[in-house]
Amino acid sequence: WDDMHRKTRGLQTDVEIYEERRQLERDMTQVYAEAQEHIAMEKKTLEELEDMEDSFDDSDDFLEEYKERRRAEMRAYAELPKFGDLKWTNAQEYTQEVQEPVPCVVHLSQQHIPACNVLNARLKELSHKFGHVKFLAIKATDAIKNYPDHNCPTLVLYKDGKCLRQLVGTRAVGGRSVSADELEWMLAEQEMIKTDLEKDPRQQTATASSLIRTLIE
Repeated sequence: WDDMHRKTRGLQTDVEIYEERRQLERDMTQVYAEAQEHIAMEKKTLEELEDMEDSFDDSDDFLEEYKERRRAEMRAYAELPKFGDLKWTNAQEYTQEVQEPVPCVVHLSQQHIPACNVLNARLKELSHKFGHVKFLAIKATDAIKNYPDHNCPTLVLYKDGKCLRQLVGTRAVGGRSVSADELEWMLAEQEMIKTDLEKDPRQQTATASSLIRTLIE
């Protein structure tokens, strides 16, 4: 009876409302399934894509384009030199090490200085993430005779055998408790690496420190 009156007045009946909601749920489920399928596709390795080839129409250019892009990325990555660790060097090897045509980050370090030990730990972390960059550490006085402790830690940045910049002292390299993300951002600013970080982590640290001071006061 209620449905009849609703139809007479041009309104949706309860059944129609229910069916409309059901259709909306089905549509949303389909969209979600397609999105999940797209995400899964992005995660497929090149070998998996090869295995999937037979299940796609020959006219589907998307898969071929995607596979070729993946091949190009893999070839480019394979051609990069691989390092993957923080290497200690000495005065005899130093010149040869920094003259190679690769990005090179050198830490002039002194093991009795806590900030140097912190920086070495962070450089080691980054060396695992950025295997195409050479990360070196050397005793500061081996690299430069009588190099003063108050200049340590010092980072010397090389590209294609040329010294681009020197970051001298604790503050210049991010402070006594610099994080790996902060150091990564700094090196990205110097165009030594390409970072996937979207924001400067030093700003977040400063905001957190300011909040802590406010709470204490």
